[in-house]
Amino acid sequence: MTTTACAPSTRPSPPSAAEEAQLVGGEPTLHPAFTSIAQHALDAGLRARGYSDLVRIRDEHRRLLEQPGVRLATTYHSSVTAEHDAVTGRPGSHRATRGNIVQALRRGVPLKVAVLDGGDEVRAELACAELKSLGVRDVHVGRVRPSATPRVPRYRPPLNCADGAGTRGPRSSRAGK
Repeated sequence: MTTTACAPSTRPSPPSAAEEAQLVGGEPTLHPAFTSIAQHALDAGLRARGYSDLVRIRDEHRRLLEQPGVRLATTYHSSVTAEHDAVTGRPGSHRATRGNIVQALRRGVPLKVAVLDGGDEVRAELACAELKSLGVRDVHVGRVRPSATPRVPRYRPPLNCADGAGTRGPRSSRAGK
């Protein structure tokens, strides 16, 4: 997906149309044009929400996230480092995600965190308590069934903005079209 292909979906639109551009799919912060796509949406009068694992947040992302109209969402798997890293399959992901949550809160970035329980309600409760103690106000638990592998499967909606309609998720009436 090219940056140019995404531009039509972030142009000003009628009042009944979308008010927010959502940057999702895999890890959107890895896209080389993540910042410019989000900025384009802001310049068009839209809010921008990035869904990130918060493992690789660069300075340019931090500057973007501090702008009015930008929101951030992430997932958190456990307050225990080894458990979180086992779920993501990436050593060090807990440290990075937690550290970037703290940075986002310090910078006043609106943050929403989904704790994926993986079938373990106690682990989810402990993770929620930790996040709330850090200052996260918008925390909810997502019920995920455990899988046969050590990783919790993730739904990764496609970035589909080439037709000017923006990203479509599973709840959209146009999903799959």
